[in-house]
Amino acid sequence: MKKTNLLLIIITLVICVTCGQKREYAEPSGETTEYTSTAEKATTTSSIDTSKEEPQTQSPQNTDNRKVIKEGLIRFKTASAKESRKLISQCITDYNGYLAQDDVNTKTGIDQYTVTIRVPAENFEKLLDRVTDNALQIESKDIKAIDITEQYVDLEARIKTKKEMESRFKELLKRANTMEEIFVVEKEIEKIRSDIESSEGRLNVLRNRAAFSTLSLEFYEQDEPVHIEEDKGYGFKESFLTGWSGLMWFFSGLLNIWPFILLLIAAIIAFKKFYNNK
Repeated sequence: MKKTNLLLIIITLVICVTCGQKREYAEPSGETTEYTSTAEKATTTSSIDTSKEEPQTQSPQNTDNRKVIKEGLIRFKTASAKESRKLISQCITDYNGYLAQDDVNTKTGIDQYTVTIRVPAENFEKLLDRVTDNALQIESKDIKAIDITEQYVDLEARIKTKKEMESRFKELLKRANTMEEIFVVEKEIEKIRSDIESSEGRLNVLRNRAAFSTLSLEFYEQDEPVHIEEDKGYGFKESFLTGWSGLMWFFSGLLNIWPFILLLIAAIIAFKKFYNNK
């Protein structure tokens, strides 16, 4: 009888865990996405053991606990790319950030820099105000804030529920009498532990992205084309000198081929004499 009751408990817990694993977590994106409210999810998870679970009291609308991912992309033209790069380095130091990417692309007449900065969220707006101080022209600016409070709270609640489920299975393992029961319980404990580690990994990613905002900068320095104005006051003199140089070049060329010219003249004279005699 005890063995039958134990197996029934195991089967019930397995069904509960399986149902809980069907709910997949959605990664935050730049688009607005509708999510199930935290209260509804807490009510669903509480159906496993109503004697131990309590409704979720933390509201994602509490501004003190909101989790927001801030990202930005700015492209601008600058008079000196090196000076802009120095200013960005100083901003990173002043606002306790770090450099995530630093690329330089030098083309003909254009020096382009691509810089990605991670900075604490509370310093993000200050960084935005300073990095473009020496910009000649801001060509594009895209700043967005993604609210991930619901995803974050939902993950925390699920991790808590999974850990409580893991504790119940461990207690159940102590009451197992046969190898079959031990095998079934250990297998479920392994699945729950894997799900907990996966959820904790996603939670850490969200926590890091919310704690450190990301700003990507694309700026370039373009050399201005040099315009040479024509000196119209010496147009006739330059034309005369150019013509004289061409004439001298022509006579110089003739001097280089004078033997061939003499042979050509002799051939013409001989041909005329021969034709007249004919």
